[in-house]
Amino acid sequence: MEPDPAFVESSLYDVLEARGLMPVRALQRLSAANLRPDDAALLDVEPGAAALAIDRLSFLDTGTPIEFT
Repeated sequence: MEPDPAFVESSLYDVLEARGLMPVRALQRLSAANLRPDDAALLDVEPGAAALAIDRLSFLDTGTPIEFT
């Protein structure tokens, strides 16, 4: 049901909409985090630097999960 990540070039929501799979609700959790060395390197900051972690789970109108980021 979910699109192949290789088909998502710029917008996941454009791909979902084209397939008639638009999310209608989402649960989102924000939390404080300290960056691990690999993530810190990607952001060019020190390991342990403060960051905002965001988890999001979106659902279709049927209740089926369609996105987790």
